[in-house]
Formats: sequence, structure tokens, C-alpha cells
Amino acid sequence: MNVLKSLLSSIKDKFYAISTIMILIFIVSEISKISIFLMQYNFNLNPISVLAVPAEINTFLKKPWSIFTYIFVHENIFHLFINLFFFLIVRNLYLKSNQEFKIITIFLLSGIFSGLLFILFYNMFPILEIQIENTVLIGSSSAIIGLFSYYTFKYPNNQINFYLLQISSKYLLIIIALFSLVSISKFNTGGNISHIGAITFGFLFHLLNKREIQIKRSSLTNDQIFRDKKRINEREVDDILEKISQSGFESLTKVEKNKLFEQSKK
Repeated sequence: MNVLKSLLSSIKDKFYAISTIMILIFIVSEISKISIFLMQYNFNLNPISVLAVPAEINTFLKKPWSIFTYIFVHENIFHLFINLFFFLIVRNLYLKSNQEFKIITIFLLSGIFSGLLFILFYNMFPILEIQIENTVLIGSSSAIIGLFSYYTFKYPNNQINFYLLQISSKYLLIIIALFSLVSISKFNTGGNISHIGAITFGFLFHLLNKREIQIKRSSLTNDQIFRDKKRINEREVDDILEKISQSGFESLTKVEKNKLFEQSKK
């Protein structure tokens, strides 16, 4: 466990680890497809079908692991390349920020949240229920968009400078959101639903993180107030004791006597 933590100690390492897993799963999946084809097995088994998350609830309940595994599965080399390319852009944004982030947590939770939203939509809207049979979701785009969404809500005005691509992160997020919304009724319905889910997750995670920081700051402020108050009380008591040593107890005012009495009870 300590070795794993050391390997994933930096943002760059975390992105490399996730990318490596995606590439390895793609290679294993392709080798499996080729093996099944060459050996001419009598059963029709597609490795992707085992790892993809299905839209139909009963099918999903038979393979609940798919809500996690679908994130790392890609249909073809082009699908993998596009996601890795965008992943590289997002990685560079996080590296430039010089801040500590829960990269793997955001990546996985965004994928899971988007996958659940995909299932919910297909079982909620009648127009989608017609298409529910054999409909599955694969790909890391929702997890990556979740990372990008969180970053953008945290740093909305940061610029993306990646070769020919030069645009503010908030404008790129708006483009992704609008494109996904418009495309839901046209093509890749499940994928576009998951993209909207990822953007929503990034926003919600940003709000939760912001709230957590505010609570910590408030706690630190309260602790500081308590320490300052304690220090002032100690100084006042020292002054009172000094006065007693010089002029006697009877020289104390009523307020000073009450102060000394209250302090003696603590």
C-alpha cells in the first residue's frame, strides 16, 4: 500500500496511472476479440459486453461492477485516442495549478455518477425505454469531463493553451455542455447524457469542496479566537496576582476579585 501511495504521489503519476490502465484494458480487449475470432468459438462473447454498463436495470443488477469498469473500456482505437488526447489537456491544466487535488477520486466518482444518470434516464423517459435493449455505455469521457468540470468551476477564467487550442476553460465547458445537450436527440444519446452528468458532478463536487474549506477555515478561526481569549485572560490574571503581591488582596476592585474567582474555578 505504501508503495502504491508513493507511486501515485504526484498529479502527473496519477494521470499516467489512469492512462496506463485504459491502454492496457484496450489491448487485452482487442486481443480477446482476435482470439475469439481466430479460434472460431461457438459462443458470441464480446469482452466489452462484460465490462460495459447496461441501460436496462435488471441487466445492470446482474453485473454491478460495470458501473466502475465501463470507465476504462473503449470501442476502438479512435475512441481511446480522443479520450486520451482530452485527458492530456486536462492533465496539463491540473499540473499548472500547482495545487493538490483528489484526481482519482474525482475521476472515478464522476464516472460512477454519470453512469447512474445514464441508467436513470433510460428507465425514466419512454422515448429512451424503446431503445433500452442492448444499449450500453463505455468510455472514460464522462470521468474526464468531470475532472475538467471541477477544475473549471474552481478556476473559471484560466486559459487553455495546448498547441493550436487557446480558449478559456469556462468557454470550452459551455461548448461541451451545449453540444451534449443538442446532440442527445441526434446521436450518441447515452454518451451525451453521461457528459451532462459529468458536468453536473464537477459542479456539485466543487460546491462540496468549497463548503468543506469554509468549515475548516471557520474552525481555524474559532480556535484562534479561543487561544487569543485564553492568552488575554492569563495576562489579566497575572496582572491581578502582581497587584496582590504589591498591595494586598484588599486593593483589588470588585471586577478584579470576580475575575480571579472565575479563573480559579477553571
